[in-house]
Amino acid sequence: MKPERWHQIDRLLEEALERDASDRPAFLDQACAGDEALRRKVKTLLDAYEQAVLEKRLVQGPPAFSVSPDGRWILYAQLDQAGSDVMLIENFR
Repeated sequence: MKPERWHQIDRLLEEALERDASDRPAFLDQACAGDEALRRKVKTLLDAYEQAVLEKRLVQGPPAFSVSPDGRWILYAQLDQAGSDVMLIENFR
C-alpha cells in the first residue's frame, strides 16, 4: 500500500472515530465517494477498534499506526490510562 493511501485511511479513521457510531456509516459513504476498497479498509479498522473497546481490552481513545520492520502496517491502541501498555488491533500490508 502506498503511503498516500495509508494516510488517507488514517485520516478517515480518525474522523470516523470523532463521530457517534450511528453517524459513521453515512460519513464513510460520503467520505469514500464510491471507493469501495477504501470504505472496506476503514470499516475493517473501525470494527476491530470497536470490538476491542467492547471487550474492554483498551481504553477509548484514538488508535495509532506504525510500520513494522517487515513493512506491515500496524494499528494499535492504549490498554490502560497510564499509557504503559499497548495492544495490537490489526496487522496487515
